Amino acid sequence: MARNRGVFANLRDVTETATWSMKTNSAYAEGSALYAERLATDIGMYKDDPFGDLGRLKAEMFRATRLVVDAGLRDDGWTREQVIAYRVDTTGMDESAAISEEERYIGQPAQACAHKVGQLRIPERRARSGRAWAQVPSQGIPRGGA
Repeated sequence: MARNRGVFANLRDVTETATWSMKTNSAYAEGSALYAERLATDIGMYKDDPFGDLGRLKAEMFRATRLVVDAGLRDDGWTREQVIAYRVDTTGMDESAAISEEERYIGQPAQACAHKVGQLRIPERRARSGRAWAQVPSQGIPRGGA
């Protein structure tokens, strides 16, 4: 009996689902998480929490090195050893963590870039929607800013 598997009909097995979903949702899903992290800073959530802000900055640096590593792997032909050494030297992570991360990057090209693009595009879209919303007559109904 044939079953309708919808959007997953073209997948050969269940292991492909994660890859498929990462490719289609990465910029939006992960970008929105990165945007929310930045928004927390913008509204002053770390004002009285320097250690929390330090953790946020460490995570930001970690993600920045992912962009460098991805470009190094794809465009500059970095070796596995170069990637591991760069991550250990730049972030201070231990070698076993750097190895684990490196193995993931090889299988997911441009993932870090997709996340960053999402983070940068969401505020642009928000500003654009706010400008468009301001042009709509309110008909006397109060509304908040976008």
